[in-house]
Amino acid sequence: MADHDGAYVHRPAETFPTGPVISADDPKSPFPPSESMLHRYNRHAVVADSKQCSKVGSDILSNGGNVIDAAIATMFCSGIVSVDSMGIGGGFIMNIYKDNKFYTLNSKELAPLSATKNMFKTPSDYDIGGMSIAVPGEVKGYWELYKKFGSLPWKSLIEPAKNICEEGITIKDHMYNSLESHHYDDQHLRNTFFNISGGQRFTGERVKLAPELCKTLRIIASNGGDDFYNGHLAELIEADLRDIGSIITKKDLQSYKVRWEETLSMPIGSNTVHLTPSAGGPLVGFILNILRGYNLTTKSIQSEGDLIRTHHRIIESYKYGFFVMIVYVVILKQILKLILTHFRLIDILRYRTQLEDSDAPSPLIRKMLSPVFGHEIRAKINDFKTYTDPKHYGGNFIIIDEGTSHISILAPNGDAISVTASINSL
Repeated sequence: MADHDGAYVHRPAETFPTGPVISADDPKSPFPPSESMLHRYNRHAVVADSKQCSKVGSDILSNGGNVIDAAIATMFCSGIVSVDSMGIGGGFIMNIYKDNKFYTLNSKELAPLSATKNMFKTPSDYDIGGMSIAVPGEVKGYWELYKKFGSLPWKSLIEPAKNICEEGITIKDHMYNSLESHHYDDQHLRNTFFNISGGQRFTGERVKLAPELCKTLRIIASNGGDDFYNGHLAELIEADLRDIGSIITKKDLQSYKVRWEETLSMPIGSNTVHLTPSAGGPLVGFILNILRGYNLTTKSIQSEGDLIRTHHRIIESYKYGFFVMIVYVVILKQILKLILTHFRLIDILRYRTQLEDSDAPSPLIRKMLSPVFGHEIRAKINDFKTYTDPKHYGGNFIIIDEGTSHISILAPNGDAISVTASINSL
């Protein structure tokens, strides 16, 4: 039931009845059970967007590979099976725990050397067409990881993805929903995702990806990751990009460098959380910073009222951090700063948009992770009320997330990685 200021009000946790509280805004019938299942693993765990790629990573670990071998193989696979979300044309940021040490690898895309602040003439220019393409860091990141930590033969990590590429993939819901009319203009996308009459292929259909993509994987497997940036493959990529109006040159590829960054450490009770210092790492830290003041334990979910109140607090903390999720959709810093100048964003949204990946200001991050600031935001959370107006949480605009993939791996020896990869927009 909504009150006069647009907030939803519920009764104190102690007075909740045993059955569900139904209001005019609740669903008329209960939601079906979640498809998620709780599993127990004896040796290791690999979580990807698909069972197919999770199995690829699991097989690598079962065959004696380490956590980095499994990560590379799983990511190559996901770049094929989830081609709408990630792949060799994108970039990633990885949080690594290996041999009792912590690392962050930032291998995200960069603007071409000849990019200028006035290069986009219309809003669609930075989302569609050759000019919107950034210099990919994905393959360079794989290669750097392999040179530093890899143990199995390089080819063996790409072989599963190459085989899947040649056999074909199944269109998933997100893949189907990502396709737009302008994709028909691209010959490779047209041949893969559209039928002879020009109609879009449907979820569940099997399709063959462009043979050039499979050939590219074979070249990378044979020549190593550097061929993508410095070899004959780089020359082919430059020519292909030029044909579609991109300003990326071989010099852009040759000059690309990954960034090894110092991992952020944050105490939570008797534990320490290690976060990536750029991308969403500080944001996750900020959410935990709010929640740690609640001192959550098993007693926090003991009764139905406790469970509801705890879930409410978690959701509200996420709203302050994510209510209006700002996704980097191949957007220049100048545009981002213009938006920030135009809107008076408050609380965490201001900090999320200012966390520009390459040079997030350390004073800003320190504030986000400080107990004082966490208490300040936590004090705004009302245990009996939530708000439908995004401005209450600092939201004024939204950019749609068009594709991101996440992979988590825990190896038998306790080593682990957590990686988020994206092509930003198909």
